[in-house]
Amino acid sequence: MKKISNRAGILLIATAMILSAVAVTADTEEQTIGVNCSIGSGSVPGAIGPVVWDNDMDFTGLGAAQKDTNYPFHAECADDFHFDEDTEVEDVHWVGGYWQDGYASAHWPWEITFYNDRGDGEAPGDVFAGPFEVDNTQYTEELIQDTGTSIYYTYSVVLDESIIFPACTKFWITIRGVGFFPPQSGWGYHDTILLWEAVFRSELLGYPEWTDSTLVWGAAKDMAFQLTGPLGPVAPTPPDIDGPGEGPADTEICWTFHSSDENGDLVKYFIDWGDGTSDETDYNNPCSPVEVCHTYAKGEYTITAYAEDETGLQSGSSTFDIIIPRARSVYHPLVVRLFERFPNVFPILRQLLGL
Repeated sequence: MKKISNRAGILLIATAMILSAVAVTADTEEQTIGVNCSIGSGSVPGAIGPVVWDNDMDFTGLGAAQKDTNYPFHAECADDFHFDEDTEVEDVHWVGGYWQDGYASAHWPWEITFYNDRGDGEAPGDVFAGPFEVDNTQYTEELIQDTGTSIYYTYSVVLDESIIFPACTKFWITIRGVGFFPPQSGWGYHDTILLWEAVFRSELLGYPEWTDSTLVWGAAKDMAFQLTGPLGPVAPTPPDIDGPGEGPADTEICWTFHSSDENGDLVKYFIDWGDGTSDETDYNNPCSPVEVCHTYAKGEYTITAYAEDETGLQSGSSTFDIIIPRARSVYHPLVVRLFERFPNVFPILRQLLGL
């Protein structure tokens, strides 16, 4: 391990029994998480575009990553990325978490900063964009694991403004929790190295300058994060149609129609009932099923429906088959028995009575 400076060493000795140093290890190794697209508005977490840089969202532990102006305690991990062409980044996703007292109830703001390269490809230089501090009303947080001593989440945030990164240039990103010790916050790391390994700095913990993860954690690590671009216009999904597949004639029957829209746009439904009539609904929240009712005469029909969002994009069509049988009348048992005994008698009458 790197020799600790005298000034940092004094502080480190004083806090050695309190701080969990630079990392905590996950109880379960190599757990894999993905960034899932969900219904959003395009301006809030959840509506994400294509992944433009994938640094892997696996994790084997947390590297200390915290901004604490009260203790004070500052620790940062940084990892590098680059693009082959000018690339717009709108969303940031990462694995993070907490350990030490109060870890399970911590939901701090997080700070994201982008750096230029120092010039040698091995550490951050000056700030390129940020820092951006986001609180729990601005990011989404999904629980991965509570080990009993630490907790892991996936985080996603939509930046206030997208950032254009020039082509063929190396950049670095730091992500850290903003809160008072205890607990400690950390950024997830893993063993798959892309470009240069992650680096770490914390004057309190004896690393005043950016230091390779190999020297800090005893092995090369990379940080768990993804960058995604803007979500382009996406048509709603073909609607799910739910309801009875059979019903009485001349009676109102109801079905629900539901589509999802990754842009979060309102949607309406166009419904062809298959009997020469059709309906169009008002615009509705894509998360809310819409009930529409219809009355049929006897017969077999196919309901066909598609969704259209408020930008005019249309989904593919969905179909649903419905059978409306003739209502059977109740006849005196003697009449039924008579036809059963003489099945070939009065064939026209039998047909008219539906027997």
